[in-house]
Amino acid sequence: MTGEPMKIPNVITKPINTLRYFPTGQTNCYTNIPVTKRQKTLVRTKFYYENYDGKFSPPSFDLVYDGKHRDSVEITEYLLNNEETFYYSELIFAPTNESISVCLIRTSPSDNPFISSIEVYSLDVGMYADLGPSEGINIDCGSTGSYVDSNNVTWVGDKGFVTTGEPMKIPDVVTKPLNTLRYFSTGQTNCYTNIPVAIRQKTLVRTKFYYENYDGNFSPPSFDLVYDGKHRDSVEITESLLNNEETFYYSELIFSPGNESISVCLLRTSPSDNPFISSIEVYSLDVGMYADLGPSEGLITEQRTACGAKETISYPLDPYGRPWYPLGADDTLTDLTTSAPTIDITGASNKPPEVVMSKSSSSLGESIKLSNLALPLTGVPVYLALYFSEPQTLGQTQKRLFNVFLDETQVSSGPINPVFGKATQVVLRDVVATSVSQIIFQSTGDSVLPPIINGVELFSISNSRNGGGGSQSSVGNNIILEVGQKNNGGKNKKNKLPLILGVTFASAFAILSSTFGAIFLRKRQNAKPQSNTTPTTSTGNGTGTGMSPLVEQQFASDTDHSYVVQDHH
Repeated sequence: MTGEPMKIPNVITKPINTLRYFPTGQTNCYTNIPVTKRQKTLVRTKFYYENYDGKFSPPSFDLVYDGKHRDSVEITEYLLNNEETFYYSELIFAPTNESISVCLIRTSPSDNPFISSIEVYSLDVGMYADLGPSEGINIDCGSTGSYVDSNNVTWVGDKGFVTTGEPMKIPDVVTKPLNTLRYFSTGQTNCYTNIPVAIRQKTLVRTKFYYENYDGNFSPPSFDLVYDGKHRDSVEITESLLNNEETFYYSELIFSPGNESISVCLLRTSPSDNPFISSIEVYSLDVGMYADLGPSEGLITEQRTACGAKETISYPLDPYGRPWYPLGADDTLTDLTTSAPTIDITGASNKPPEVVMSKSSSSLGESIKLSNLALPLTGVPVYLALYFSEPQTLGQTQKRLFNVFLDETQVSSGPINPVFGKATQVVLRDVVATSVSQIIFQSTGDSVLPPIINGVELFSISNSRNGGGGSQSSVGNNIILEVGQKNNGGKNKKNKLPLILGVTFASAFAILSSTFGAIFLRKRQNAKPQSNTTPTTSTGNGTGTGMSPLVEQQFASDTDHSYVVQDHH
């Protein structure tokens, strides 16, 4: 057991009349706290300082719930003189195991973390049903504390993730998290580390960059990013002033982490350019999504398009936080809306959101050509995912059949035949494409109706496995065609790619938000009255109608040594 128990003089209300403080160790944890696996759970931690150490200096430190969800404790008053007022942090999430941990992390050498109580409640089935299945974290770079945005997405400051650089708030910018950043005026490489992820689970990481001439130089920088020491991308910002808080630069990667934490490093590529970053978002994807991605590979997003959409689609319409941008005006296309009451997306393993599948673009002739792809001129191996859904019930004489090509390579083994009310996914990977490549949709000779397209995802492949031979597999409505690269003899290539300028037409939070598989309900920066009584619970047998307390522990008497451990690293 680590830490020291203490009883606060002249305080009589339990459990805040006792606490445990930690004068040593970087990380001290309560472990083996019992919970119900996969059931929505509320965890509350309380902190009643009341100058227990005689220093008249309340500490600040961080919390990490179950190794994934991070919050900050920032106590500002050393004497409350009110036993009904305290600081607390609260989280709702669905545990993946039968026990959880609560860790206190030292963020200042002079501050000793402490804790007064931990409470755990199981919530009834159906409560917070719209809480996304994915777990992740959202870091507002250059800021402190945490907040919840208009989509109930929790953002945390970057303290504890980075030890270098300077934080800055951009004048006259109000949209979070774009109104703060961290820049790095020294060092060749500066890294964010210990970013929690689910090991070996497909994960999406997005970094955003809003320059807006924050340094007064009117010279936007260029620099490189390295995700988790393996996957490299380039940031090339070309505009000093965007004057639009719905427009920003971003980089995005999908991969499978090999550990329970990852890093994001910014690499200086020019002595005169200072790397900077506005935010980092991390999402866990469901099992089966992007299933043909190899364990050492990464997908660097080049573009993601919702054809037929009028504005950007993102969380919560896409529970995995992926932004889908409109195709834009094209006088050779017409937009269609499905007449199906719902779209079954189970046939598309990448799970495009139903709202994307409900609209499509159709040709006014016999073909569609998508050009100006967001790729470098030199060419890279790509992963192309296309999504289709027939928007209308077809008569006996009606037929919609078309082939799809990326330049001269056919994307599927035969014609695409979209199904009404269902999603079809087609994937082509390891073909080399460039910025002058085209995606061509061509009607077959016996097709009565023109081709359509609902959604497009285009990625460059980092650390491509280059599986030659063009093997093909099909599961449900998924078609995967794998083609060996033609120009590099099957050897791996490192990619250094430009980013996309993401322009949105919806509200700012429609693209700034991300899914977070847990909710930090409230964290008191300033103490406010709060009852110390346990929430109403059901008694006796039965399911009950409220929160059922599983654990409520008072820490002067937390003698079960299995709960408290220390990590000195």
